Amino acid sequence: MRCFYHSDVEAVGVCKNCHRGLCRACAVEITNGLACRDRCEKEVVALDRIIRRGRAASGPAAVLFTGVGAIFVIFGLLTLPSGLLVLVVGGFMLAFGALQLLSGRSKSSSPGASA
Repeated sequence: MRCFYHSDVEAVGVCKNCHRGLCRACAVEITNGLACRDRCEKEVVALDRIIRRGRAASGPAAVLFTGVGAIFVIFGLLTLPSGLLVLVVGGFMLAFGALQLLSGRSKSSSPGASA
């Protein structure tokens, strides 16, 4: 791949905002990626901020899903057989919340991840 701005130079990476190939002269390193120097830096910083906020918000949402799912499961078990639908919905919510919790932990413990 060649640099978008210098077609005679090999690219060392891709801009996180516009996805163009960049050489060393055109690339600026931002926290979690590269940006076009003097062109996409602000956008990449803003994108990183959005990603960090999303990761931070996913933890409490996962805990809420897991807790509500557990309550639904318990209520469904106590009201069987008429509570079967509540039990099934609660099971799905519980599983979804647990998967989100596990996913969030694996992302936060991986190298390069920042919350």
